[in-house]
Amino acid sequence: GSSVDVSEVMKLAAEMPGKWENFEIALEAFNDMLEEQRENIKKKVEEQIVECNKNLERLHGRWLALKPTDVKEWDKGTVEGIFQSLADWREQFEQVSEQAKTLTSNCEHFQMPAPKFEGLSALTADLEDVQGSWDMYKEFTGDLEEMGKTDWISFRTHIFDLEDFGRKWLDKLKVQAQQGRPRGP
Repeated sequence: GSSVDVSEVMKLAAEMPGKWENFEIALEAFNDMLEEQRENIKKKVEEQIVECNKNLERLHGRWLALKPTDVKEWDKGTVEGIFQSLADWREQFEQVSEQAKTLTSNCEHFQMPAPKFEGLSALTADLEDVQGSWDMYKEFTGDLEEMGKTDWISFRTHIFDLEDFGRKWLDKLKVQAQQGRPRGP
C-alpha cells in the first residue's frame, strides 16, 4: 500500500551524479589539505631534530667542561654539591634523551628516515661512568661512616673488620679498573 512518486525518484537520480561529483571534489580537497598538513608536520619534526641536536651538542660541551673530576676540597659540603650537580646533569640529560626518543618515534610514524643524534651515546657512556664513580665514592663514605660510628672500645675487638673493609674496597676498585672504567672521582 504505499505509493511511490516516480517523479521524485527520477529527480533524485538525476541530481546524484552532480552531488557525487561534488563529494569527490570535496574529498580530493580534503586529501590535499591532509597531505599539506602532513608535510608541514614533517618540516616541524625536521626542525625539532636540528634543535635537539643543537641542545645535545651544547649539553655535551658544557658537560665536558664542567663535569666533576678535579676536586680541590673533599669536605662534606663540596661533595654534596657534586652529588646535587650530578642530579641536575642527569635531569638535563634525561630531557634531551626523552626528546630524542620522541622525535625518533615521530619519524617512524611519518615514515621519515631515523634521525641521528650525534654524541648521544658518548654522552650517555661518559655520564654513566662519572655517575658510577661518584656513586661508588658515596657508597665507600657511607660504609666508612657506618664503621666510624662504633666506639673504639667496641671496635678494637673487631679490628679485622677494618682489614675486611679495605680488602672489599680494593676488590671493587680492581673490578672497576678491569672493566676499563675510571678509577674514581
